Amino acid sequence: MSWISFLKSKSDASNALKEFVVLAERQFKPTVLSIITANCREYIEADIFLKDKGIRHIRIPPYSHQSNGVAERYNRTIQAMVRSMLIELKPADNRLCAEACSAAVYI
Repeated sequence: MSWISFLKSKSDASNALKEFVVLAERQFKPTVLSIITANCREYIEADIFLKDKGIRHIRIPPYSHQSNGVAERYNRTIQAMVRSMLIELKPADNRLCAEACSAAVYI
């Protein structure tokens, strides 16, 4: 399964992560054991939340895409689908990019 969240800024990443963990635990009843993120400052706020929930936060070095190969390949697949959906739009016209990305994840 996959989910997508659209953020207005990088600082919203921590709150989106918290919301996702709560959603996943309430909707599907799994126990989230670990989360893998790039070693970025956006997730510092979430560290306290993750520690309280007993979730291990695994940090990979930033800009080392080979460390998280499955997720990087999935992202690339989604980007290719979005590009093919929006091929007839002007390159500067990004109005429908989020909708196309949402549809690609749904497919």
